Amino acid sequence: CGDFGGAIRVFEKMNEEKATIDIGVVASTSALKAYCGAGDISSAWELLVDMAKDSNVERKPNIRTVNTFLRGCLVCGEVGKAKEAWQHVKDWGIVPDDSLFEYISTLLAQGLRMASLRILSASIMRPNTASAASTRMGGQTNQDNNRIDEDNDDDDDDDDDDD
Repeated sequence: CGDFGGAIRVFEKMNEEKATIDIGVVASTSALKAYCGAGDISSAWELLVDMAKDSNVERKPNIRTVNTFLRGCLVCGEVGKAKEAWQHVKDWGIVPDDSLFEYISTLLAQGLRMASLRILSASIMRPNTASAASTRMGGQTNQDNNRIDEDNDDDDDDDDDDD
């Protein structure tokens, strides 16, 4: 409990022996939490992406996995990766829950990403538009659904385009 380094070492050892050990979503999410707890959001993100790409359906990320990652981003103040995770939620077949909306809203507000926050808020007020909000928040995408631009939020503190 609280030994993030130990948990990460055990997970990495299990990962080396993938052929003999079936690593599922619970073990992977636990490792993701350990990376986040250690402040290593980059490794947590890599693991999340690897889980999404894994051919083993038992290892695919679920809502708990994404919320764990977003909590880690919240603690570390990592807005960019949180926003990127939000943009992939639909692709990963995950239905957002209240916690996910709370985490991403808080992160967007902390990062002063007001345009994205407005889009997200509007999608919450109008159910069935959350996936569209995810796409609009991410900027342009190409035919492979990869992001082309890094961030289309041109927010300033004094920007008030609601007039």
